[in-house]
Amino acid sequence: MLSGKRVIFSKGHATDYVYSSAALAGVLPPLFKGPHVLMDGAYADIAPVDVARNTGVEVVIAVDPSQPENTTGPKNGLQAMLRSIEVCQYEHASLRFAQADLVIRPAFSQTIGTLEFRLKRHCIAQGAVATRRVYDEIGSLL
Repeated sequence: MLSGKRVIFSKGHATDYVYSSAALAGVLPPLFKGPHVLMDGAYADIAPVDVARNTGVEVVIAVDPSQPENTTGPKNGLQAMLRSIEVCQYEHASLRFAQADLVIRPAFSQTIGTLEFRLKRHCIAQGAVATRRVYDEIGSLL
């Protein structure tokens, strides 16, 4: 968060790095690690496929948790600004996911906001259903 640059670790405790990847500004505090203040919450990179590829793996499978796009036009300047950020994040994510060998895309019955933790069971179930749908593809890749 201090430099605005991506930080990649190849050694250490995976739990720390998973936490820092999920940390959200104002919700989950960042991880303080040496000179770094780490949090991502998918702001910087929702699908770091390039990082996985640089480790030498042969296959990269990603999960795209994207929600249906907001098709309602903005009603004010703040909504327009927030929508422009969504568009930017969507385009960045699309470029990242295109680099994966397989992308699993759960289908959600409703739009789920970032902070709607009460719907976590629904999210997990839809992720499991989406994964089962591509078992054969996963088997072929592996």
